[in-house]
Amino acid sequence: RQCILHTGGMGGLWVAANLQCTGALPNCPYFEYLIEPPVWTPEVRDAFLKEPIRISADGYVEIPDGPGLGVEVNEEAIAEYTVQVM
Repeated sequence: RQCILHTGGMGGLWVAANLQCTGALPNCPYFEYLIEPPVWTPEVRDAFLKEPIRISADGYVEIPDGPGLGVEVNEEAIAEYTVQVM
C-alpha cells in the first residue's frame, strides 16, 4: 500500500524525522508539508536547527544526510528558550 507522510505546524526536528521515514519507506513516493503563515514560517519551524530545511522553488527537499535525523540542533537557541522549573 502507498504511504504518504505529512506534517504541518511542527518543528524542524519533527520534519526531519518524517523526511527520514519517507526516505526509508519504498512505498512512500513523496512527503506533504503544510506551512501556515504568517505565524508558522520556515524560520520559526527551524529555530532550533543550525541549518534550516530548505524547500526548492519547485517544491522538492533533500533528505538531511547527517547522523541521526540528519540535522544538527542549535543548542544556543534551545538554551535561550529554556525555562527552569523548580
